[in-house]
Amino acid sequence: MNLNFASHIRHRESGFTLLELVAALALFAFIIIEILADREDSIELSADARVIQTVRYLAAAKMDEIANFPDKFEDSQSGTFDELDEEAPYQDFKSYAWEMEVERVLAVGAGDSNTDRLFNDEDEGDFPSDAEGNALASRYVRRVVLIVRFEPNGEFDPALSVKLQTYLPDLEQDQEQQ
Repeated sequence: MNLNFASHIRHRESGFTLLELVAALALFAFIIIEILADREDSIELSADARVIQTVRYLAAAKMDEIANFPDKFEDSQSGTFDELDEEAPYQDFKSYAWEMEVERVLAVGAGDSNTDRLFNDEDEGDFPSDAEGNALASRYVRRVVLIVRFEPNGEFDPALSVKLQTYLPDLEQDQEQQ
């Protein structure tokens, strides 16, 4: 009898109890869930990076169009990139939109970026002058602010948008001088 009890003890020591197996499975499940959650986050970040890259590309392309064809973009306007769907059928641009604000501003200065200042119509006060008190040269320009955004469900997410700003010659002033 005593011999049988000793073999029973040795047999129990060589295996795992049910409690140990449950604890090991719970730990394994927790690790797998964390790995899958990290993978899901990585996939989401990768998708966001692709969207931001596309938004930047579309913003640069639209800004080039504005600079090359300024007469088409004299006033504030907005639109989508639906026309690009035909040129690039592998990419869906329906969720991308752009908005452009145009403001006429007066550029006053000596022609270098250290002394030039911009004034809009609401600004009042003294315009800069040179050392002798003479008024500096001025010219109207158009401040163009372009915002390109990704709106997957019609919802605006500022993290998935790009805002660019540039200055273009004022077409009205150029026509008046001719």
